[in-house]
Amino acid sequence: MMCCINSERRSRGLPELTVDPTLVEVARLHSADMAKRKYFSHLAPGASLHTPMDRYAAVLGKQPRTVLGENLGCCDQPIMGLIHNGMMASPDHKANILDKEYVSAGVGVYLMDDGRVWVTQMFRGKLSERALGPTQ
Repeated sequence: MMCCINSERRSRGLPELTVDPTLVEVARLHSADMAKRKYFSHLAPGASLHTPMDRYAAVLGKQPRTVLGENLGCCDQPIMGLIHNGMMASPDHKANILDKEYVSAGVGVYLMDDGRVWVTQMFRGKLSERALGPTQ
């Protein structure tokens, strides 16, 4: 799906997004959680790791100083092009894909035994130097 995202960005003269392994992990975990617990939302049920930022901070190991965006998709068939086209047809999802402030992204896909697929796309703006800390 990153190739679809970056193709859309290139076609509009926007810089490509780099793959952020932390975002990939967070996105995969959220897709799996939604599928297994049978919900579809940016806000996970329960108090723990409720928001996209909560989930990102937990995997990152600290509270980041950045902007995040998240797109969600679900389809009865594992056809990434169909899911991508649906994202681009939605003004809010398209806005995340084409946001010029984002510099990296991660995509997580979870495939159910019955063929349904759950997709989470996460986008990140630049981290401040303070958020990165001395070791990164």
